[in-house]
Amino acid sequence: MKNHNGFLDETIGTKEIAAMSFPVKNFVFVLAVIILGTGVQAATVVSNLPNSTAATPAHVGSFVAQTVPLTLLESNVQATSFTTGSSNMILDAVTLSMADGGSGTGFPVWITNDNAGEPATPLSAPTAQWFLLSGEQSPTTAGLFSYVPTSPLTLLANTRYWLAAGTILYTNDNPNFFVDTTADLMESGTDGWTIGDQRLKNYGPITNSWTTQSSEVFKFAISASSVPEPSRMLLLLTATGAGLMRRQRKPQS
Repeated sequence: MKNHNGFLDETIGTKEIAAMSFPVKNFVFVLAVIILGTGVQAATVVSNLPNSTAATPAHVGSFVAQTVPLTLLESNVQATSFTTGSSNMILDAVTLSMADGGSGTGFPVWITNDNAGEPATPLSAPTAQWFLLSGEQSPTTAGLFSYVPTSPLTLLANTRYWLAAGTILYTNDNPNFFVDTTADLMESGTDGWTIGDQRLKNYGPITNSWTTQSSEVFKFAISASSVPEPSRMLLLLTATGAGLMRRQRKPQS
């Protein structure tokens, strides 16, 4: 089901299957694995991680703490855009390349929708939504760090989104983090996925005022899975129905 912000929410109930007898559960489960497991594997859809790393990473951190809502009123949020391919995809993970020199705790990473070529913010677009990803909150050493959705998130086809990163200033903590960047604007993408050609910056609290920070963009990769086709879901429902009928027709001893 598509929500009012252009994202898709994916939920599948299992209450009916849980109520089945053990043999019927096995029957339906095996068919579900065959039907849904075919062609719905996570894969890297776009990446610039192999590109050469710029000398100066993107620095986020070292500010005064903001008030409510804390997760949307950050200072020095930076963002790089990406555009999806020709199919709706379920986001699996974002892999972000970090540089040495970080300190502190509190490093939120978001996916947000686009508004006229900039990350949408509450002041610039009523439909702005920032989807907080879950991952390492103290990426203080060089390496690759994975950030994943806390709930299913479907990215629409041929749509620009933004990968944004900022900081949260906790009591007696002064977080500073450094995201690797690259001036090489080539990417490896499938099905038309691309990465934008600039990095924007917004000093908090987040307003509708974004500035171009650099043409050196975040180094990152996105992995995603195909949205199950309606025909595949229909087959699963058919299998479930067949299992229920089989259970009902079993002669009583």
